[in-house]
Amino acid sequence: MVFDRQADAGTISDLLTERPHLEKRRVVSRRFAWGTVFVQSPANDGYLPHETPAGKFYFSIGRPILTGPASNAGSFLERVASEWNQDAAALWKGLSGVFVLGRCDETSLTVLTDPMGVRPAYVARNASGAVVAVGSHVPSLAVVAGLGSSFDLTSMAELLVFS
Repeated sequence: MVFDRQADAGTISDLLTERPHLEKRRVVSRRFAWGTVFVQSPANDGYLPHETPAGKFYFSIGRPILTGPASNAGSFLERVASEWNQDAAALWKGLSGVFVLGRCDETSLTVLTDPMGVRPAYVARNASGAVVAVGSHVPSLAVVAGLGSSFDLTSMAELLVFS
């Protein structure tokens, strides 16, 4: 999620698709008054972003599993949307796996992460300390924050693997 409406969508899409084995997965974006959400399409179509008629946009990163009885509500994110609107705390307790789930609309953004934080959502701040993005892909967050050349990629990889 990039909070700068002027952010270069092409650069972010390129950073996401230049990763090994992900070059063929398209990047879905959705603009809001506060910024833009970028989601790389998953391998399974059941996890594709979902937008409700009321304008709420749901997305998934990773592979969350919704425990409990299966419903006939449709795709995974359609089921998540239905349950999130009823009780977000109960939804979170009923999720398993490694994931970041998001829900946003014109006025708000809410992110749920897996209980163990295996798939974290990072917050990127620019040089003046303002929050400019939230996401799980560190290189694109660094570029949005104006810090794209500030990281040693080997050190960053070690940090992600060992921390």
